[in-house]
Amino acid sequence: PAIDVKETKDAFAISANVPGYTKDQVTIQLHDNVLEISGHYDKEEEKKNEKYLHKERVHSQFTRRIPLPDTVNSDQVTANLKDGVLNVSIPKGQPKKKSITIQ
Repeated sequence: PAIDVKETKDAFAISANVPGYTKDQVTIQLHDNVLEISGHYDKEEEKKNEKYLHKERVHSQFTRRIPLPDTVNSDQVTANLKDGVLNVSIPKGQPKKKSITIQ
């Protein structure tokens, strides 16, 4: 899906077009400053006519990974899905400090 990533003063705002998906069919994970958005659904329709049975199957899945800077606050991520658009907001925080031992 098409994805927009916008940086504001206080947060990163991600929008993804996911028409046809429900919130139960979309997964969001943030690990090692990489946001992963994935979705999966199977749909089956039956249409009965006088002379035949028509059956359609749809299978769809996607995965998108978006690298983010060290300044994201992974504890306060929010997301909502409305009218086929997924919006994710990730607040900024302090850069994570990591000590490295010299061997």
